[in-house]
Amino acid sequence: MNEKLEEYIKELSPELQQKARQCKTMKELNEFIADNDLKIPDELLDTVAGGGILPKYYKE
Repeated sequence: MNEKLEEYIKELSPELQQKARQCKTMKELNEFIADNDLKIPDELLDTVAGGGILPKYYKE
């Protein structure tokens, strides 16, 4: 997990943090961000533009 992305998630409300951490892929995280009208800082755009798994939060 990108450290800047982790910092961004920690700045969200506890409810949004929990929902963000339930995302298993970057696609799910992007959908979560869009659905909640969240703003992504420019330095994170490359990070969330991918489509891979979020290994730190991936739970089977």
